[in-house]
Amino acid sequence: MGYSGRKNLGARGGFCRLFMLLLLLSWFFCFPQAHAESLDQLTEGADVIVMAVPVQKASFWQNGLIKTRALLEVEQVVFGERVNRKIPVLYDGGVVGSIGLMVSHGVFLPAGQKVLLFLVDRGGYFSVYHEGAGVFFVRSFDGKEIVIPAEEIRSRPGMSVRSLREEGEGIPLESFLSRVRHLCGERP
Repeated sequence: MGYSGRKNLGARGGFCRLFMLLLLLSWFFCFPQAHAESLDQLTEGADVIVMAVPVQKASFWQNGLIKTRALLEVEQVVFGERVNRKIPVLYDGGVVGSIGLMVSHGVFLPAGQKVLLFLVDRGGYFSVYHEGAGVFFVRSFDGKEIVIPAEEIRSRPGMSVRSLREEGEGIPLESFLSRVRHLCGERP
């Protein structure tokens, strides 16, 4: 009998796979999907809106899930109280060792990529309001900065930030910020 390179986990391995599948399915059916329907909802729910660049990321295990803590260098506070120049953002997903977790509609913050984020202050760290819907990439195209919703990139097969930038798709940054500031000004 040859060596297959895999350990035979028997019934225990099958039980673990079944348990993980049931856990994922229960999460999917029991919790509403984190998806914002409008910019109005994002501005309404965010405590702080910032333009920032992720400079460090570290993933770790917490309660059986992989979480990532990203340290962001804030370039501009669009709305909300003043925040430190560097702020921590915690989100589900990441890679620990050889194990990775990607969350559908989750947060995606590539290191070095300028982003516009709608954040909730959790006291000591921030989370992104409405998960991935609260993340917008900011890219330069023909000398102008444009905003690209992160969820749009993840939902279009074969699409990347680079290909969107090359096609010139996106919203002009100043128009987007003007709309966000207008909506924030209407808040009670």
